[in-house]
Formats: sequence, structure tokens, C-alpha cells
Amino acid sequence: MPIATQTLIENATRPGAASSSAPRLGGPALNRRKLPHSVIVRAPGLLPMRYSPSELARELGVPARVVRGWLKRGMPHERSPQGHLWIDGRACFRWLEAERKDSTKHALGTGEAFCFGCNRPTAILDPVRRTGGKWIRLSGSCPVCGSKVNRGVRHGQP
Repeated sequence: MPIATQTLIENATRPGAASSSAPRLGGPALNRRKLPHSVIVRAPGLLPMRYSPSELARELGVPARVVRGWLKRGMPHERSPQGHLWIDGRACFRWLEAERKDSTKHALGTGEAFCFGCNRPTAILDPVRRTGGKWIRLSGSCPVCGSKVNRGVRHGQP
């Protein structure tokens, strides 16, 4: 067996080594809300015509798998009798704008913090207040996943 192949096998079977079925980091997640900058800039220039997923990906400067992920998330499209997927350029632009508007920031309520484990705002369980200068740091845990959550507030705010 060649040395390179043997090394690959040893690394794959080593305890704690990442398996090939583990999710890849840096790939486009289907639930990701933030749109790439190239899409934000290029989407207004889409023509009122039908695009195939690969043509649309080329126009927007993203991989075709990203467009397929958007289709799974609800981007308007139609299927021809032959089974081909077609995406209207203007409908795609409107959908992308709606997705972009959905991802805007929302103010947290009193006693809430953003949980990075759940990826959403949650109530702070057992909050602890720590004062430092003009700020108060509220620390606690997420009631859903148990992750540590923090929130900074100014003096005089709840």
C-alpha cells in the first residue's frame, strides 16, 4: 500500500478524526439568511426572462448549489412539461429582496439575549448582573439548549 494512502487511512481511523459524513464548514447552509454581497448587487439587474438554475447562478456569481438551496427554501420557480426548472428573473429578485428584508435586526425584549446555539432570541435563564463602567452585562443560560448567553445593557435600562 502506498504511504500516502496508508496515512489517509490512519488519519481517518484515528480517534477524534473528523468523519467524511460530518458537515463541511464554510459551505452554504440552507437555513442561512444572509445573502452574499454579489447577489445583493447583481439581483436588481436580472431581466424579466426565465433562467435555468445554472444560468441564474452564473448571473448572480454564486455556485449552483446555492440556487438549489434557495429553491428548497421557497424561491418561486416552475417546471416545464419536460421536467426542466425555470426561474423568472423579476420574481427571483422580489424573493431575494424579501429574504434580505427578513434578515434585518430586531430589538431584543427585556430579559432576552441572542442564543448562538439556537440562533434566535431567547429569555435569559437565571440572569447574573455584572457592572463595568457604563455597561451592565447580563449572563445566564438559554432555556432551550442550555448554552451560555450574554447581553450588554446601559445603566438605567432593564
